[in-house]
Amino acid sequence: MLNHITYEKVEEVIRLAERADSRPGERADLPRRGGREGDEGVSRPCPPAGPHPARDWPQAFTRYLEALSAPALAELVGLYRFGRGEFDQPELAVATTLRHPEPEAEWVAYLSSREDLAACLRGALRRR
Repeated sequence: MLNHITYEKVEEVIRLAERADSRPGERADLPRRGGREGDEGVSRPCPPAGPHPARDWPQAFTRYLEALSAPALAELVGLYRFGRGEFDQPELAVATTLRHPEPEAEWVAYLSSREDLAACLRGALRRR
């Protein structure tokens, strides 16, 4: 079903979306590694490119999405729409999204503005 983003990366998106929603003003650029915040994927590199250091979690989340490829963003949008119940099959949701490409900036804006993103992606992963 997913060809351009791994399930591990989807889990990272979920985690960062939750952090951006629950702690919007908390610092995300703590420099220490191995500490509580240091292992959250913001201050250490991970393939493919991890989120760029940012002052707060919403900005870190947006930068993380911006670092993803357009096809990976399309697959995330498809998974989100499947998790919301717009489609009965994840393959159809992803294929439909890929057939109607949008500029990357629009997909980033769309995903980062969804308050239910984490819940819908988690639901999509459970339903697949």
